[in-house]
Formats: sequence, structure tokens, C-alpha cells
Amino acid sequence: GILSLNNLIVNAPDPVNRFVNFDDYNPDYNQVILNVQNDFTISQGKVKVSNIKTYYGGNVINNGALFGTYNMFFGNVLEGNYEPTSKPQTISGSGIFNAESDLALNNDENTGSVGQLDVNNTSPEGVTFMVPFTSLNGLKMTAGIIHTTESSLLSVGAPSMGVSAFISGNFGETCYINGPVAKVIGGGQKAINFNSEYNQQFFFPVGKGSYAPIWVAVTTPAGSFGSPGTNLTVETFETNSGTESSNIAHLSQNRWEVSKTAGTVIDFNISVADANATKKHLEANFGD
Repeated sequence: GILSLNNLIVNAPDPVNRFVNFDDYNPDYNQVILNVQNDFTISQGKVKVSNIKTYYGGNVINNGALFGTYNMFFGNVLEGNYEPTSKPQTISGSGIFNAESDLALNNDENTGSVGQLDVNNTSPEGVTFMVPFTSLNGLKMTAGIIHTTESSLLSVGAPSMGVSAFISGNFGETCYINGPVAKVIGGGQKAINFNSEYNQQFFFPVGKGSYAPIWVAVTTPAGSFGSPGTNLTVETFETNSGTESSNIAHLSQNRWEVSKTAGTVIDFNISVADANATKKHLEANFGD
């Protein structure tokens, strides 16, 4: 069934002994959906949304605790169909986002804000994260620009770094990440297998004012399935302080920064492009 609300405010003075619980229990085992069409606010207290799909069409303000979110969608459900929201959205608050239903269940393989995030926002302003946020398995960008900063970093992948996280979507001038994004690339990857069209785990759909993606293929330590790889943080900038010289020509104003924030990388293959250059890349290889 679907519970669809205009706005939802939770204000529970006793977050230890009292909490709001949405679960999927029903005699016919049907999918359960919570859709807050506008703002969802947790002023204080805990909300558990175990095993249900949650759709938010407006802001998410969490000053308490939001636990158990596996699938979080920024969009609405209308007559059973997943539809975009046209409202600018911000994700904010001093509270806790936790993918598991209880902190005691957390480990390196499941600690994050949500299991999976899907953004479907057609407003010019898009979605702005004002807090750090982690989507464990992947990020799907159906529509919209996601805005992040160094202090409100969007991360994709689990702390264990054992499995490559995915970022997929309808990328272009109205669908990219405007700011830094971190992503896990699991163990056993090889930079020599670099191919921007097919090795999706190496793709970062970033930009700064316009779409300017980058592919970062890496060699990570070999091992059995689930062996640790690395975590890379990537950001595009639209200014470049470099100057041309006899050895450097056609200097672009765009630049990209790639940082290894955890794990091990043996070497890289890097390719950058703008929205009009999917084939004419600048490619480079960097070894330790």
C-alpha cells in the first residue's frame, strides 16, 4: 500500500522509549511505500522506515534520527508511478541518517545514511546536501543537479571498500553532481581495462556550473571477492591558475581534482571530457 502525505512533522520528546515506526508487515506481503509530497521534518525523536520505499518531494530536515532506509527516492509517487518533483530540495539537520534499523547492527559493510538513493528532481535548483550523506550501494540520478561541498560530501559505497559502488543516470547539463563526490572502487580492478563507455565503476558525473565528467580507472589490490579497494573523491573546477608556456598550450579553464581518501591504488588511467566531447579525451597514466 501507499501512505501519501502533504507534509510530515515528527516531534517526539522521548526518543529513547518512543519512536515512529513504518514497516512492511501486511498479510499479503505487498510493497509498502511512504510518500511525503512536500517537507519531511524530524524536529526530535526517532523514525524507523524498515523495508519500505520512501519518496520525498520536498526538503528533508532531520534533527533527530532516521533509521532503516534502504531505498530513498527524491521524487513522488502519483497514481502508482514514480514521478519527478519540481521543488528545490535541501537535505539538512543535526540528526542521524542510518541505513540500518539500529546502530548496534552497523559494521564496515553496511554503515551509511541509506542503502540506495535515487534523485528525480526537475527544478533548476536541484538537490542541495547541507550534511554529509552516504549511499551504500549506489546512486541513480534520474533527473536533477546535486549540489555538494567539502563539508557536505556525498559518498557512494561502504567503508569496507569491498564492492564497487555505482552511479548511473541520464547525465548532461541538467543532471550531474555540482561539487565533490566520493565513490568506492572495490579490490581486483585494473586500470589497463579502462573504457569510458563500459567500465561504469570508473565514471564520475561531475561538473561546476556545467557538465564536465571524468573517468578514473584504477588498479586496486587483487584478492577474493569483497577484498578492499579504494575510495576516491573527485571534483571539477571552472577556474585554472596555470599559465601557458612553450611546453603547454590550449590550457583549459576547467580542471579536475582526484584524491585517494582511503585504501590502496597502484596506478591510474584518467580521461576527462566536456558535454560536447565524448570521444576526444585527454588521457593520462599516473603510477606510484
